[in-house]
Amino acid sequence: MLYLSAAVTSLDGATQVNGAGSGPLDDPEKLGACIAADLLAQGAAGILAAIRKP
Repeated sequence: MLYLSAAVTSLDGATQVNGAGSGPLDDPEKLGACIAADLLAQGAAGILAAIRKP
Protein backbone atom coordinates (compact mmCIF):
# COMPACT_ATOMS: atom_id res chain seq x y z
CA MET A 1 0.00 0.00 0.00
CA LEU A 2 1.21 3.50 -0.87
CA TYR A 3 0.33 6.49 1.32
CA LEU A 4 0.46 10.12 0.21
CA SER A 5 -0.30 13.38 1.95
CA ALA A 6 -0.09 16.83 0.42
CA ALA A 7 -0.79 20.44 1.31
CA VAL A 8 -1.02 23.75 -0.53
CA THR A 9 -0.44 26.77 1.69
CA SER A 10 -0.61 30.49 0.95
CA LEU A 11 2.62 32.44 1.32
CA ASP A 12 1.43 34.09 4.52
CA GLY A 13 0.23 30.78 5.96
CA ALA A 14 -3.31 32.07 6.44
CA THR A 15 -4.89 29.58 4.01
CA GLN A 16 -4.10 25.89 3.64
CA VAL A 17 -5.78 22.91 2.03
CA ASN A 18 -4.77 19.33 2.79
CA GLY A 19 -5.29 15.99 1.16
CA ALA A 20 -4.29 12.44 1.94
CA GLY A 21 -4.98 8.99 0.67
CA SER A 22 -3.69 5.54 -0.02
CA GLY A 23 -3.63 3.21 -2.98
CA PRO A 24 -1.90 0.22 -4.48
CA LEU A 25 1.83 0.37 -5.18
CA ASP A 26 1.26 -0.39 -8.86
CA ASP A 27 -0.83 2.75 -9.54
CA PRO A 28 0.82 5.79 -7.92
CA GLU A 29 -0.35 8.12 -10.70
CA LYS A 30 -3.99 7.44 -9.86
CA LEU A 31 -3.39 8.19 -6.18
CA GLY A 32 -1.61 11.44 -7.03
CA ALA A 33 -4.36 12.49 -9.42
CA CYS A 34 -7.06 11.78 -6.84
CA ILE A 35 -5.31 13.81 -4.15
CA ALA A 36 -4.63 16.64 -6.61
CA ALA A 37 -8.31 16.70 -7.56
CA ASP A 38 -9.25 16.84 -3.89
CA LEU A 39 -6.86 19.76 -3.29
CA LEU A 40 -8.25 21.62 -6.30
CA ALA A 41 -11.81 21.06 -5.07
CA GLN A 42 -10.78 22.65 -1.76
CA GLY A 43 -9.40 25.77 -3.47
CA ALA A 44 -5.74 24.98 -4.17
CA ALA A 45 -5.93 26.64 -7.60
CA GLY A 46 -6.73 30.00 -6.03
CA ILE A 47 -3.84 29.70 -3.58
CA LEU A 48 -1.42 28.81 -6.36
CA ALA A 49 -2.70 31.62 -8.59
CA ALA A 50 -2.07 34.14 -5.82
CA ILE A 51 1.47 32.83 -5.37
CA ARG A 52 2.20 33.15 -9.09
CA LYS A 53 1.05 36.79 -9.33
CA PRO A 54 3.94 39.19 -9.87
